[in-house]
Amino acid sequence: MSPEKIIKLQTRDNLGKNNWPGAVGAIFIVLLAVMIVLYLSSGIDLAVISVTEAAAEFLGIDMENSAEETAGSFTLIPLFILITPIFTGFLRYIYLTVRDGSAAFAEVFYYFGKKYFRTLGVNLMLVLRNFWKVLLCFAPYYILYIITVTNTIEKESLAFFDIMCYFISYALLLGGIVLCFKLCVKHFLYLFLYVEDENMGINEMFARSSEYMEKFTESVCKLFFSLFPLVLSCILVIPCVFAVPYITATMSTSAKWILALQHNSGNKDE
Repeated sequence: MSPEKIIKLQTRDNLGKNNWPGAVGAIFIVLLAVMIVLYLSSGIDLAVISVTEAAAEFLGIDMENSAEETAGSFTLIPLFILITPIFTGFLRYIYLTVRDGSAAFAEVFYYFGKKYFRTLGVNLMLVLRNFWKVLLCFAPYYILYIITVTNTIEKESLAFFDIMCYFISYALLLGGIVLCFKLCVKHFLYLFLYVEDENMGINEMFARSSEYMEKFTESVCKLFFSLFPLVLSCILVIPCVFAVPYITATMSTSAKWILALQHNSGNKDE
């Protein structure tokens, strides 16, 4: 039996030990937090648009599109500030569940305590380290998709060329996801290391993750790509509430064994 199948079997066995309700409940908390932030952000957007348009009218300049873009950028700020601790807490809850067999549901809210600002910093550094990679992977999809939508938005029916452009853009999106994971996989253990030792330095977490993943990049990529159909199902809400906890638990199980193997290897070297 391949390592990927063993990890999946262990994940199903662990979630089957009365841990499914907690895992599904945890992802509901994440989704609820996202919806609340988006709802509150819509009010902020309207306020920003009103202020920007009033200022533009007073100055006698046209800022209609700029107002909407400015408001959209403001949405990202509360989304990051409020969702980051919840998402990291969700990861912590799932990881502790697969590592220890069970975990208190309160772990989902763990990073709203004393480690709140450190958690924001830890996640912000992860975003900044991988931003250019994400941009590189998804820029071709985004550019082609925007051009295609712009050229077809007023057409009553799509020509064959238009349909092919849409298919190519979606193919670029899937390719972007695969390439992005391969480029960012060396930081796979970064947040798991933070869960294990929240006092570890940020540079040390990046360094250890890169070092540990040198041996396991291929196996982690195989595991992730074997879950790809479930990843694609996450575009629908109902499959998402089951697929995300299972995917997270599967990848957490992989991280658990990698960290355990590295820990045992370090003890032997000593």
